[in-house]
Amino acid sequence: MEYAKPSAMVSGVEAAIQFKKNNLTVGMLYKGDIMTMGLANVYNKGVVVGAEVISDLAKGTTKIGVGAQCKQANGTYNVRYTSNGETNVGASFPVADNIAVKMGAQFDNNFQCSKQGMAVDFTF
Repeated sequence: MEYAKPSAMVSGVEAAIQFKKNNLTVGMLYKGDIMTMGLANVYNKGVVVGAEVISDLAKGTTKIGVGAQCKQANGTYNVRYTSNGETNVGASFPVADNIAVKMGAQFDNNFQCSKQGMAVDFTF
């Protein structure tokens, strides 16, 4: 639900814009050939619920996603469902100052795991 800040990439172009008013955030992210437009509303206790439209400009495809994120002291948990039947789940756990372990999986419309991954995120 959070949109990336504009940054340099190894290849391609990335740009983002985000507007916040009270608990509502509206944003747009362009990264490579993918254009994402969405909105999210922050509820109490770190719960964010949102919706987004994801367009692959190179393929000419569009899908709609709805999801939720819960931020707690022991980690951040995400789930998203898209109109093409994909379900994404993920979690991020802080292990030290500026270091987090992230993991996630993507399931197809038959709930078969099609992608999974794990990473260590260093923030400086």
